[in-house]
Amino acid sequence: MNILIVHCKYRIRGGEDVVVENDMKLLKEMGYKVVPYILSNATLDEAGIFTRMGCVIEFLDPKRQKQELIRIIKKERIDRIWVHNTLWLIGSAAYEAGLLCHVPVIQTVHNYRFLCPNGICYRKNTLCCDCLRNGMHNAVFHGCYRDSRVLSAVIAAALMRQRRSGIYGRMKFVCLSEFQREMLIDYLPDIAADKVFIKHNTTILSDKWIPYEQRKSQFIYAGRLTESKGVKELLKAWEAIENTKGDDKPYLIICGEGDLADHVWEYIEKHSLRYVNYIGETPHDKLLSYMAESKALIYPTRWFEGEPMTIIEAYSVGTPVIASDIGGVSELIEEGRTGRKLDHKRMADNMVDIIKKWGDSYHYDEASIRCLAEKFSQKQGINAIKAIL
Repeated sequence: MNILIVHCKYRIRGGEDVVVENDMKLLKEMGYKVVPYILSNATLDEAGIFTRMGCVIEFLDPKRQKQELIRIIKKERIDRIWVHNTLWLIGSAAYEAGLLCHVPVIQTVHNYRFLCPNGICYRKNTLCCDCLRNGMHNAVFHGCYRDSRVLSAVIAAALMRQRRSGIYGRMKFVCLSEFQREMLIDYLPDIAADKVFIKHNTTILSDKWIPYEQRKSQFIYAGRLTESKGVKELLKAWEAIENTKGDDKPYLIICGEGDLADHVWEYIEKHSLRYVNYIGETPHDKLLSYMAESKALIYPTRWFEGEPMTIIEAYSVGTPVIASDIGGVSELIEEGRTGRKLDHKRMADNMVDIIKKWGDSYHYDEASIRCLAEKFSQKQGINAIKAIL
């Protein structure tokens, strides 16, 4: 079977890009021929204004990309098209090309873009489902995508065009969590429940874990540095921890890049935080090493998420997770055994409480974490792929 993988990389590398790479490797190991059609939004950073405008126009009706994909489908004799991210350089081209060539299309749903032009159901520092309940014009009115009404309108128009075409009813969808699956079925009536699958992200389970009592007195955050990821709450929590009496305080390692990178540096300097180490973008092997020697991964996201690779990789090296009690992330935490759930309504304060009491109130359950980590094994991924294809 020949499978065309369609994906548009993000400007800043993230978990979704890792998932695409892992899935491609898994498909190859299963004996399938993988044909990648991979573009990158980073190419737009240095593009001129007219090139960017052209990209926005083509996103609404991507004729050129569709013809290119049709050519590839015929040349490579493609049997399945597996789509990941389509914003900004691909749009609906893969769906339309597949239907025209009578090739089944599969879409992995990494975020909530099909329901929310901003993709994360988050606005003005809080969860928002207005577009789901009252229509996508809400995103346009508020300029939800990058504070731009124009770009929000373009995405909303493209999504509405896809809905009205009936194209969703002729595709398969792959969700990362039951929460995500239910949202898709509830708000997109054209999609039949038996066409929506769950396939968990996969990783390799480490064969050697550092004994918990031998780990460093440190916690780790790994991910994009954005408002919606709870980075500001994380810094506030550690400031409060450093201001408590006593010298026995844990360190916080922050790995990643994003819009708040400068804010992180400035906050550390302004508040003279001695127990926070901002490392920035970190090679994958080094990141896993940091996770493996930490007491826990902290993932204080403020939006629903899909299925963060960071959490899965933490489990793969035997590290518990402290994460928000919302959306798909909540499904990944077995309270008191594989980690702790953060109250997303009082994030910073709850984080401080959990960290202060971590050594006394938390009991590390290696068996539970290992059991959960095996849920994201390559074997489980292969079984899921077979069911989807």
